[in-house]
Amino acid sequence: MKPVVEAKELQRGVLENYSTADAVEKYTQRVAEGLRKYEKAAIDQFFPLSGKVLVVGCGAGREAFALEALGYKVKGIDISEKRKRSCLLALL
Repeated sequence: MKPVVEAKELQRGVLENYSTADAVEKYTQRVAEGLRKYEKAAIDQFFPLSGKVLVVGCGAGREAFALEALGYKVKGIDISEKRKRSCLLALL
C-alpha cells in the first residue's frame, strides 16, 4: 500500500509551514503556556513519576520545558533548525 503522503513531501511541508519567522515567533510565545490539560492528564496516568523522555518534534520546547519542570530528563529533536534555535535561545 502506498503512503498517503510521501516522506519527502511531508518533510518539505513541515519545513515550509513551521520554519517561517511567523511560525517560530508564534510557537516560541507558546512555550510559557506549558502543558495542555489533556497532556498533563496523560502524563499523570501513563508516565512513571520520573525518568527520561524523548520529545519528537520539540519545536520551541513547550512540552520539553514543561516535562523538565516536572522532573523528567528530556531530550528534544526537531526537523526545523529555526525551531531548535528558538528552543536553545529560550534556555539562555
